[in-house]
Amino acid sequence: SSVKELESYDDTMYLFTAQDCQRYIAKYYNPTMITRDVLCAITGMLNHLERFTVPRPLSQKNKDLVTTIGCNVSSPGCKTESYLVVFHYIEGDLLLLTKREPTFWKALGGLIGEVSVSMAAVKCCDYVRDHPWDPTTADTTLGEVKAAFPADSVPNVEIDSVIGSIKRMREALDTFPRQLIHSDINDYNIVVNKEGRVGIIDFNDMIVSYRVVEHGTSLSQSSSFSTISS
Repeated sequence: SSVKELESYDDTMYLFTAQDCQRYIAKYYNPTMITRDVLCAITGMLNHLERFTVPRPLSQKNKDLVTTIGCNVSSPGCKTESYLVVFHYIEGDLLLLTKREPTFWKALGGLIGEVSVSMAAVKCCDYVRDHPWDPTTADTTLGEVKAAFPADSVPNVEIDSVIGSIKRMREALDTFPRQLIHSDINDYNIVVNKEGRVGIIDFNDMIVSYRVVEHGTSLSQSSSFSTISS
């Protein structure tokens, strides 16, 4: 009965209300950003996390949660295939826009830990992929950045120093357990409703990496978490 386009930096999303007053998210995925196999793996993970508040994919009669369409709605006239998934909408506000008591942060940490344990139980090769935030590929990513600068420039010297630090850090990381992680839990991807119930959204960056990376990326990317940790 109503449709509203939502802001997104890499995909096209619409919030729509059905005639039964239920609200859903229709999300079109850019095929240059994510493959169909990975997207199918993501929808499978969301169904696996059934006891948590996550954007559950809407079931279809043919049981295929990912629909392939012939054009990208964000680029009229484009014939590139894109993918559509419809999710149940999670009511609430982004954590970024809310103020919380100290007890909330302890409970949130516990919830993230529970989600991590549940994700660790899933084994799937579709999640093993290169990702710029993964420490195992960070030196390659930085090498590509380095190539954009003259060989003797100040940025290149600084990048070499960071690459060296990453290689030393990875020796220590190899002693830590690896598992499937969300890898993007921050205050833009946590939703809190009026009762304080927490939902976690945007599982697009799931990868197999070191378990501790989950917490590191959260602290480095979230202004709310950084304030609490300091």
